[in-house]
Amino acid sequence: MTQETEDFQNYGIGTLPALLPIGSKAEPESSSALDCIPSLRGKEERQGFVRKVYSLVFMMLLVPTALVVICVYVDPVREFVIKYRWIYYVTSGLTIGMLLSLICFYHILKSVPANYIFLFSFTVFESYSVASLTCHYEPKSILYAAILTAVMGLSLSLFACFTSADLSGIGHALCWVSLGVSLAAMILMLIVRSHWILLVCSWVFLILAGLYLIVDTQLIIGGRHKELTVDDYIICLLYTSPSPRDRQKSRMPSSAC
Repeated sequence: MTQETEDFQNYGIGTLPALLPIGSKAEPESSSALDCIPSLRGKEERQGFVRKVYSLVFMMLLVPTALVVICVYVDPVREFVIKYRWIYYVTSGLTIGMLLSLICFYHILKSVPANYIFLFSFTVFESYSVASLTCHYEPKSILYAAILTAVMGLSLSLFACFTSADLSGIGHALCWVSLGVSLAAMILMLIVRSHWILLVCSWVFLILAGLYLIVDTQLIIGGRHKELTVDDYIICLLYTSPSPRDRQKSRMPSSAC
């Protein structure tokens, strides 16, 4: 310890901070808006994964939004969609078929560019199906539904990010419950045609959709008992309950993002 340092300590100033060489600058600590989420604080690799996933989500939402606006406000397009109703059934069948095909061809979601082609095709088919349904409703009703959906989605996503409850492990149970409820609802509505039954079924499916959103968000954010790996940016956009091997703690290289 030098004489100057001892003199400073004697006056109660304390230990001198380490001095930087002339011409050098202190490197500021990297900060991100995602650091406010406890599970992502200081995890640059995971934050890159989250940005990539939600960027793809945003682009996927642009396609159905554009198609819905066109179908609702452009009369020739609206009449075409209503007249050729069979296209809706084809696109809906293709959407379901593509999801079921992944049971046998699961590896395609991790192969570039096949996974992006698959995602784009799925988005187009599903967007047409959604736009076809909106042709039968008033624009005001569609707007109200969109606003309520956005509020619900944002609220549940924030809840999933900041809650201490870990729901990342209920994906498979939720999947089986959803299948059972769907089958029961179809049988019930075929037997008894009632507005109240339709309303109750709608509320049940709304609750299930909210739980799916919470589970999926926690799998994406990570830091829970189960999480998606950084290579699963396509999987999490198509499935909310991936296979167990893809939900283990991520040890993948950062180059994947």
